Amino acid sequence: MAGEAVGLERTIKANTEKRRTYSLFTQGTIYYGLLPGMKEREAEAMIGKFHELLLQQRVFKKVLGIL
Repeated sequence: MAGEAVGLERTIKANTEKRRTYSLFTQGTIYYGLLPGMKEREAEAMIGKFHELLLQQRVFKKVLGIL
């Protein structure tokens, strides 16, 4: 979801497709593999959005001790 939110899905799907071609899990594994070679700005945006999405989930807030 983080990659889609910051517009990175355009880098892993065909430009002729209008809808999601990979599951969110598959997208996540692709982004994780691409992370070392990503532009710093894109990597920071995606990681920041991922952090924001994690904090929206009660279970992660509890695990991270934020509650």
